[in-house]
Amino acid sequence: MSEVFDEKKKEENPAPAGHPIHILLEEHRVLLEFAGKLRDTAKGIMDAKDPDAFSEELEKLSQITEHFKASASHYLREENVLFPYLEKHGITQPPVVMWIEHDKIREIEKELFELVDKYDNMAFQAFTGQLDAVSLSLADMLASHFYKENNILYTAALRVIEEGEWNEIRREFDEIG
Repeated sequence: MSEVFDEKKKEENPAPAGHPIHILLEEHRVLLEFAGKLRDTAKGIMDAKDPDAFSEELEKLSQITEHFKASASHYLREENVLFPYLEKHGITQPPVVMWIEHDKIREIEKELFELVDKYDNMAFQAFTGQLDAVSLSLADMLASHFYKENNILYTAALRVIEEGEWNEIRREFDEIG
């Protein structure tokens, strides 16, 4: 029973609304929802078996990719604001690892964006196969990456970054968008 309580405790946002960590955790939640929608949409397109039968799913796919494009500021805020504060407090290795993973996420997203842009110039089976692979890859990468950030990086940040610094971090977050 204590494991259920511990798991529920991990899911709760440890920072108050408006706090940079609260914002980042909420963005993780939303991005994971979109990763799930991407997987569902990819499955819907594959199940259509016919390029003429999936125009609604293709529209959903286009909207989902726009949300992923808009998420670029999430990574920029971490890299250009949060990571330097952590490094200032002697936490250097986790930001390096997270930045490498951000680059991997960007690569996968770029594959997705290019695939969606050229779908009408591809054979249906080739498109659906690549869409399945890239949607699974992105969903897996985000889940793994966000777990590490939520449970290691952000926990460390809350422990070492001082209250006054959080106000400055929030101001810098807002400047990035």
